[in-house]
Amino acid sequence: AEQEVVEKVRKFKQTSQLEERRREMMDKHLNYIIAQTEQFSSWLAQGMEGKKSAASTRESGDTEFTPPAVESMDVEETIAEAEKDVGEEEVQEELEGLQKESEMDLEELMKTLPPQILE
Repeated sequence: AEQEVVEKVRKFKQTSQLEERRREMMDKHLNYIIAQTEQFSSWLAQGMEGKKSAASTRESGDTEFTPPAVESMDVEETIAEAEKDVGEEEVQEELEGLQKESEMDLEELMKTLPPQILE
């Protein structure tokens, strides 16, 4: 029974950490998409202004606005960036926390867990 609880705790911590990293990656990706959208909007606005002024001097031959090619963000690159942001100090703190938890009494450890994990 104790082994099962310890395994649940380990899985919960692992899942929580993975979800946090996933949220960070998604936030970074969302920020990237927003920045690209703002850039495209800016280019489009500049293109529209340019067409208005050029339309009076040009009789025909309008060219379509084509933004420069944008490389799609690779998820693995995003993960690598997120891992770069994790400092050695944070890793050491996490290891120390895990070591302390491994030395706790089971009842003491169970008190630190959110109630839903024990259901």
